[in-house]
Amino acid sequence: MSLSYIKQRLKGGLETALLMRQGLKMFDGTPRETLISFSVWLITIPLSFLSTYIHNPIGTEDISPSKTYGVHFLSGCVSMLVGFLVLYGFSRYVTKNQEKLWLFYTVGNWVAFIFIPLNILLMFAKHNGMIGDKIMEDLMLVLTLYGFAIGACLIFNVFRPMWQFAGALACFMLVKDQEILKIFYTLFDFPIVDYMDRYGAEPSVVLDVVKDTGADVNTVNSPEN
Repeated sequence: MSLSYIKQRLKGGLETALLMRQGLKMFDGTPRETLISFSVWLITIPLSFLSTYIHNPIGTEDISPSKTYGVHFLSGCVSMLVGFLVLYGFSRYVTKNQEKLWLFYTVGNWVAFIFIPLNILLMFAKHNGMIGDKIMEDLMLVLTLYGFAIGACLIFNVFRPMWQFAGALACFMLVKDQEILKIFYTLFDFPIVDYMDRYGAEPSVVLDVVKDTGADVNTVNSPEN
């Protein structure tokens, strides 16, 4: 890969991450280009492994980081396979342009590469105590949802379905990833702890807010309310 090749793809990945359709023009969408993009994706693997040591996923604090990463990696591979089969069926039988799959995965891999500096910055801040666990989870949630928003736009711009189809498919991908991860957590006897289970508002916190408003606590606790 030449320097100009990398610059052009990075520019296309950045524009796509900013939800700009013109970013697709920076890619050829050939099988060879897709294979090259997966070599770029491989760079994210050691960074993901390192991030597991710095910030354990919710509920895995007492589990070996290497085992946690292994479970997440296996879950990600299965999820990617399921996603590929769904996208292939969608592009072949719905939009009838399955050749666009090459372009979709090429752009997606370069977009993932664009997020590497941001992830490194977050891990640096977490490692040095600049942000806590809850803030880290909040930021990761925002990035995850933003990533699927990019995915919805990418599906729409690459395969050209109705926008409702693109949004529904992106939502399916989000749910699919979460459910497959839960299956692997169950298989490996990992505790399944949701965000709200860990960081949801405690009753005492709610009462403190009520007291600050000057409301009657007994009225708030009344069964009639």
